[in-house]
Amino acid sequence: MRSLSTKVFRMFMAGTIVLGLILQFIVLALYSFAVANQYIATSFNLSRSASRQLQSMGNVEPLYHEVMGRYRALSEAERAEVDTEAYEARFADITEREDYKSIRTTLGYFLESSDVYDIYLAMYDGETGAGPPVRMDHGAEDEEDDGGTDQRHRRRGAALCTGQV
Repeated sequence: MRSLSTKVFRMFMAGTIVLGLILQFIVLALYSFAVANQYIATSFNLSRSASRQLQSMGNVEPLYHEVMGRYRALSEAERAEVDTEAYEARFADITEREDYKSIRTTLGYFLESSDVYDIYLAMYDGETGAGPPVRMDHGAEDEEDDGGTDQRHRRRGAALCTGQV
């Protein structure tokens, strides 16, 4: 038969181990939460910095109004065809505009100088909450993964959402 002191010692050790494991789980959860919040804050700050850069250039607003004017002129059926070639063709000539090229170049510089994989300017319809009708990608549109699939829709970086300029 075991003595009372041995039983108390074992119960104390078991309680200490359980409490230690619970505390370790809580600390790990708090640390994970803090790291995730830091990544979110960094992403927002990078997006905000790039957005301010583009806005200081002064050529985002005309492009925004052109894109949104075209988007709002589409019927509901046409708006539903977002991932089709016909939809993209409606906005294809925008890529020839000088302001588009300038913004794309600026995004490229920002991509090179920051620690993001991909960056794009998305124009959302602030009135209806729909979008993006057009996305200016930089860093992914010409890349293909090993399987040869287009990576335009695989986003791992910062999005610059102009909303309503």
